[in-house]
Amino acid sequence: MFSQKSKKLLKGSQWSDFDKVTDRLNAPELIDYYEKKLFKYKIGDFASKYASGNLNHVFRYHEGNCSQVTAFTVYCLRKAGTRLRNST
Repeated sequence: MFSQKSKKLLKGSQWSDFDKVTDRLNAPELIDYYEKKLFKYKIGDFASKYASGNLNHVFRYHEGNCSQVTAFTVYCLRKAGTRLRNST
């Protein structure tokens, strides 16, 4: 679906602004690709240290635990206007 050059493109300066990037990530396929190419999952001490789920930290350092990465995904989808069901 995407070319091999796209990973390099994701590291360009236009991809360093949280608000702009979360505006661009407006489809599930784009968010999935972005996260698979850039994000690393962290567990253990990291999970408790950043338990607040700071989306800016996840974005800036491309890492987070499962809950934090999911929160980033949900944030992007909601920002794009996707209505999500509550899982409660």
